[in-house]
This record gives sequence, C-alpha cells and structure tokens, in this order.
Amino acid sequence: STVTYSPSYAGVLPSGVDVDSQGNIYVAGYTRALDLPTTSGVFQPTFAGNADFTGIIAQINPFLSATIQLSVAPNTASASTPVTFTATLTGVSAYPTPAGTVNFLNGTKVLGSGTLDANGVATFRSTTLASGAYSVTAVYLGGNVYSSVTSDPQALTIN
Repeated sequence: STVTYSPSYAGVLPSGVDVDSQGNIYVAGYTRALDLPTTSGVFQPTFAGNADFTGIIAQINPFLSATIQLSVAPNTASASTPVTFTATLTGVSAYPTPAGTVNFLNGTKVLGSGTLDANGVATFRSTTLASGAYSVTAVYLGGNVYSSVTSDPQALTIN
C-alpha cells in the first residue's frame, strides 16, 4: 500500500530492533506518516494531528507459512489398538518442502512426535492411549524457511 507523509516529515525512523526465539523481527520507532497501514485493534490507528511523532511497533515474520492437515486413523478405537497420527505439510511453490518435527498433542500434552519426510509427511503411531475423548492437534515447530503452524483439532475416542 502507499503511505502519505506529512510535509514536515517524510519517513519512519526506527529506534530499536529485536528478534524473538521464533525468528520474528520487531522494529520500534516513530513517524508522522498520515496513513501508515495498521492491523485491527491497534491503540491509535491514525495520526493524532498534533506536532508529536506517532510511535510504531512492527512485527515482521521473515518465514513462509505452510499449511498443515492432520488425520487420525481410526478416530474411534479400543484401548491397545494402534492409532496412527499423520500430519501433511504443504509448502509454498518454488520453495523447499517443509523440514523438521511435528508434535501431536491432546490439548497441551504431547502424545508423540514425528519427523517430516521428503514429501512433508510426519507420522506417529501409538498403542498406549488411555480410554477417553481426545482433541488432537499437530504442531509443526518450524524449520528451514517456514514458521510454526498448528492444525485444526481432530476428535479421537479410545474405548
């Protein structure tokens, strides 16, 4: 998008940069730009109109986003019956296939993990799940050029 600057100031001045453990870059600074793009829910989405500069904080994710699909088979099983969890990651065309590890979770509890193969598929198989209802997600931890991503939950019932 195009940013229009006030006549007395023509730019965004960064004053600090930091990187978090996931590789996101944060830039803090200030501007007098009249229509700097913002995300929803920001404290002050437009220039206030006074002589002060407007403070900004920008989060930049330098990684690509993959998509993740989870399948649980079977989705209803008896205790000690093998259950296979399969996560399939699809990367961005013309970029490498996602690489790394996928954790399979019930809520926040890790059930197991699998390493992505050359096709972007990770599997985990278990015969030790206790009876109960599960809400399973697959969480890709990120790697090579992709950020972390979590699948939609899948239901699993162990009788």
